[in-house]
This record gives sequence, C-alpha cells and structure tokens, in this order.
Amino acid sequence: VFNRDGAAVADLDIADAAAMPIQMLNSGPAMAPISGRYFASVDEPSEFAIVADTGGTTYDVSLVRRGRIPVTRETHIESPSGSHITGFPSVDIKSVGAGGGSIAWVDDGGMLHVGPQSAGAEPGPAAYDNGGELPTVTDACVALGLPWVHGGIVGAAGQAMLIEPEHTACFRCLLPEAPAPNTAGSCDTVGVLGPAVGVIASWQAMLAVQWIVERKDSDAPRRPSVLSVFDLWHGDVRKIQLKKVPDCPCCGRKEFPFLDGQHSTDVQVMCGKNSVQVQVPSGTRIQLAELAQRLRPHGEVVETPFLVRFSQGGSTLSVFADGRAVVHGTEDPVQARKIYQRWVGS
Repeated sequence: VFNRDGAAVADLDIADAAAMPIQMLNSGPAMAPISGRYFASVDEPSEFAIVADTGGTTYDVSLVRRGRIPVTRETHIESPSGSHITGFPSVDIKSVGAGGGSIAWVDDGGMLHVGPQSAGAEPGPAAYDNGGELPTVTDACVALGLPWVHGGIVGAAGQAMLIEPEHTACFRCLLPEAPAPNTAGSCDTVGVLGPAVGVIASWQAMLAVQWIVERKDSDAPRRPSVLSVFDLWHGDVRKIQLKKVPDCPCCGRKEFPFLDGQHSTDVQVMCGKNSVQVQVPSGTRIQLAELAQRLRPHGEVVETPFLVRFSQGGSTLSVFADGRAVVHGTEDPVQARKIYQRWVGS
C-alpha cells in the first residue's frame, strides 16, 4: 500500500486507514510519478521526467526533478477556489478535471461542462461498444479524428494502444462485432489490482510522449498499429500487430452506431458509482415536461431541457429525452428496472 506522499506503508491495516483516512488521500495518483521515475531511469538514464497519468476522470501531471519527487503541503480537497488545504505532505500532482471517461453535459444556463461525472469502466465511453451512450472525451476523439491513447485494466490484466485516425488500426479492425455482454470480467466481478494501474498509466504516458516526439512527424504509411497486452500477475507482455482494415465500420466507413445510441443493452451497473444505467431501444422519445409534471406530486423534481431528475425514497432517477435513465442509489439491476418501470413506464 502507498500513502499520500508515496511512501510504502505495507503495515498500514484497515483499522489504521479508517482512523486516519487523510493518510490515503491521493494515494492512487501518488503511484504515477513513482512508476514514471522508474521507467525514465530504465528508458533514458535521466533524473528528470514529466509524468502524465490519464484516468477516467482526471489528467494528472507530476514532475520528477533530479530523481526526487516534489512534495507539497498545499493539497486541496475539492477545488482550489472553494476547498480546504490539508496541510499534510503529499506528492505534488496537478490535476485537470477531465479524463477519457469524463462526460460532457450542458447546464441550465446552456454552458458546456466536461466532468466531473464519468462513464466509468462499465459501461464506459460509447465508443467502447459496451453499452455506454453518454458523450465522453474518448468519444469526441473518435468522432473528431483526434489521436488518443487507450488504456484498460481488469484484475491484473491490462492493455494499451495509441490510436491515430487515418494512420493506425482501431479496435473494430480487430473485432468487427462487439463481444456479447458479460462474457468477460468487470471491475465489479474481478476487481482491479492497484499497482497494475500505475503500470498501464505509465505505459500510456510513454505512448503519448513517443507520439509527440517521434511519430507525429514520421512517414504515415509506416506507423505501426500495436496493441500491448499485459498479464501483470505473471509478468508477461505481448504485442499484437494490428492491420488497418480499409472497410472497417469505424475507422473506414466512419459509422458510430454505439455513439449514436442505435443499440441498447438493457441495464448496466456503473462501476463504483452506486448507480445503474437503464437503456431502451433506439427511437424511444420521452416528453420531459409531461414526465416532470407527472412526477412532481410524488417527490423532488429538477427539470432541464435535457433531462428530468426525480428523487424519492432514497433513490434518484435521471431520465433523458431518448428514454435512457440512470438510477442512483442502487447497484441492483432488477431494483433499477423496477424503479424505472414504476415512474417512467415499461
């Protein structure tokens, strides 16, 4: 286990962590500069490194200077403008409030925001063809043709790949059809090994820096499409050379059925969010104003041009115009479906 200042604390048990939870604040991001320092010393004998850690909700940047990881006492809880400074030493990490899974949304005043809500690992960004429909940073990269670095991990198995539209293969070049739901483990059923996250994040950072320094100016037809697959429990790494398929539905024909919401997977537990996303067949439309009027006598209702949020009995239901909804306060798909059917309809 690592604490907030990156020091190994293998003897810290659950009771100690519960008694002083501040010791664990930012313990996850603290692993990135530690891993980055190691890989920098292996790849290039250097005591300086800029470490970028892209996650689902944030993009964290840290600096290794003369082999040392800077420490600060000005770590904020919440935002710097309206938050508390802990005063405890921790690894100096600067976070941008958006990651690959950060959801884009519009507030009541018509302003565009990115995050802090995240699509999570399940269902994930819509572009992952895993049931997600909310627009994320990753989806924007796919639709707009921007280079992006994929990274994923379940248990101790992970993968990473740089996808550069028009030049490299994409996932649908490898798998034209999405795997059947629930055919693989998820973070709910298998979990995620903490140290493995640092390895995958560091590999992603290396791919991003490599593209910035070398690949963006190299001969496009010669750029490799490599999917790196890791079995970190056994220390195995495989590199799969992918071939770009000219007639690929995604990178070839520019078809994004999952991004466009043409498919539905019924319900998906949103990993770590205590929420369930309920999806309905494409073509469904809900009159939000009528729904809000019908629900007001039964609980608290917030109505916007884009959704209706209804709270009642310890649960919150967010319903969108296409019929899709997120049920907050449960991870039980059956219970989520009952709540949806009771207040929205079958």
